[in-house]
Amino acid sequence: MKLARHALTALVLLPPLTAQNPQDAAKPTKSAPASVLARWSPAIVTIRVVLATSFAAGGSSQDSESTAEFNGVVVDPSGLVMTNNAAFTPPDLFNASEAGGFRMRITPRDFKVVFDKDDKEYPAFLAATDKKLGLAFVQIQELGDKKLTVVDFAAEPDIAIGDEVVGLSRLGKGFDHAAYYRTTTIAGEIKKPRKAWIVDRAPAADGHPVFDRQGRVLGAMVKIASGIKSSALHGGLGAMLSGLSGGSTAGPRSFLLPGNVVGRIVKQAKAQAAKRMAEKPDDKHK
Repeated sequence: MKLARHALTALVLLPPLTAQNPQDAAKPTKSAPASVLARWSPAIVTIRVVLATSFAAGGSSQDSESTAEFNGVVVDPSGLVMTNNAAFTPPDLFNASEAGGFRMRITPRDFKVVFDKDDKEYPAFLAATDKKLGLAFVQIQELGDKKLTVVDFAAEPDIAIGDEVVGLSRLGKGFDHAAYYRTTTIAGEIKKPRKAWIVDRAPAADGHPVFDRQGRVLGAMVKIASGIKSSALHGGLGAMLSGLSGGSTAGPRSFLLPGNVVGRIVKQAKAQAAKRMAEKPDDKHK
């Protein structure tokens, strides 16, 4: 009888079992990149712009217009959007002065910003550009009561080689402007001509934000040129061989610029946008 009482006491002291819903156990856990996409994709917007093209050759000229779309990211509650400068400043080939009777110029104008799940087009203007880093900033003129998801680049990021990072972007109109993510790995670091991080492959276009797996802002993809002329790289053949072997060339490459550095650029662009907002409306699109 004593043995039975001890066994009963031990049974009573066991912790109760917790019932688990089989359906809950079967639910997959959302991946970290998917969580980053869900949190930050509202900040990735579409910029629509009219490109006015002027073409002249052989004594005749022709003008035309076309509409283009680019992605951008909201970087300030006022409606400031950062994007890729190449979208609005085509290469010199397309903006060349007259040479041999040929001239072609592309001028961007009539900017509109479109948000996800919002059919309204918000008028905007080109507020500032940074040609060295390949960045441009578009300012929305009137937001009304629109609430924005803003990517803040103020903090200095915690980045280490080998970290997995997440970039966000959107597809075009033909694919419902669907937001998507890409992951990559921090593969190295440069300290000249400025501090930046090398990525295994670009997770997003230049001018777009990059996050860690927890959704913290790390920085933005930008173009950085070495500052070395190709002629200085042991001549043309030496430069070509350097490029084929993975060495440095004079042309700009995409790097991850730390968020606190991007934040200072955003601050300057915001001041420029405020200055232009104070101008006459007719001057904003010039």
